[in-house]
Amino acid sequence: MIEVLEPEYLVDNKGNKTKVLLDYNNYLELIELLEDLQDSKLIEEVMDEPEIPFEEFKRKMGIQTEWAKESERRIAAYLEGSIKTIPYDEVLQMIDKMKNIQ
Repeated sequence: MIEVLEPEYLVDNKGNKTKVLLDYNNYLELIELLEDLQDSKLIEEVMDEPEIPFEEFKRKMGIQTEWAKESERRIAAYLEGSIKTIPYDEVLQMIDKMKNIQ
């Protein structure tokens, strides 16, 4: 547990506290606690979502991963100039798939 015995503050020229000085180890503990809190909130958000079999999850992620790799290759080729254009309908498909991944 974080133990701050005597917190130190930086103040502005009006005497208002603007920053807190922490022992480095206390800072690391605080960051770890915040990350744990974020993880807990994420877990709470998905608790009511239906479960899917792991094989199905891997299949879906594999499809998305392969699609993402191919899209990245196409965009890189366009930026490098090795292909001149990416068809508009292909760009729209990329956008739609990105929306579904998130």
